[in-house]
Amino acid sequence: YGILFWVNAAASVLAALIVWRYLPETRPPTPDATRRALLPVLLRDPVMLAMAAIHVVYFTMFLQSFSTLPLVMAGDGHGPATYGAILALNGIVIVVVQPIAVRLLDGRDTAPVLAVSMLLVGISGGLGAVVHSGAGLAGSILVWTVGQIGVSVMFGATFAGVAPADLRGRYMGVASTTWSLGAVLGPLLGTALLDHAGRTALWAACTATGFALFAAQRAVAPALRRRAGSEPAAYPSRDSRRIRRYARTASRVVRTPSTSRASAMRRLAVRSDR
Repeated sequence: YGILFWVNAAASVLAALIVWRYLPETRPPTPDATRRALLPVLLRDPVMLAMAAIHVVYFTMFLQSFSTLPLVMAGDGHGPATYGAILALNGIVIVVVQPIAVRLLDGRDTAPVLAVSMLLVGISGGLGAVVHSGAGLAGSILVWTVGQIGVSVMFGATFAGVAPADLRGRYMGVASTTWSLGAVLGPLLGTALLDHAGRTALWAACTATGFALFAAQRAVAPALRRRAGSEPAAYPSRDSRRIRRYARTASRVVRTPSTSRASAMRRLAVRSDR
């Protein structure tokens, strides 16, 4: 596994160099004396707090694919090779489909896309309760991957649109933390539920979570639209185009491997705050 970690480290460095070299600045110049601290603004921002909570729950559910799914597959008699093949299928679909999805979803309302995408991930988890064959599991992962792509494409655009101009980089840092919290909670909660209640309860919980996230995302959609509608007044049209490029770059960072993603998103936040 040593080579895998070196490749991951190289990907982190490469992502940081791409951000440093090609990511344009979008934040209007702000005098140092007028810069605001993050925490007082964040705690009074219910839209951002709601979106952060939604994504923590989403990533907790999503990361069952890396924590409890291999345990369930082992219980069905599948070996590491089968699980590796399913993850490879996930990666291939992402590489092929996500660049197309970025173009198709560019400029669309983020809330409905996020709502449907999170629902698809939850439904795919529910399929894990009723399928046992390798082919059935591969089909459920395809549904999972479609939802994953939708969230990844809209992730950066959503949080960049929510953020105040002078705090965009720090808001993106908070956004990346939702993945980290999900990475902690996902294995803890998922394995506990699997151990005490079994696979059917685990995947039923994933499906219920998907529907709950769909409802929550739809509920917060009007506030997201109002926030997005207030942004053009703060930016000239040239800067609006730069924001969209920023969001697309962020979405590409989100689809990197997990250890690369955390490092790259931190660099993305630093770059935006400069």
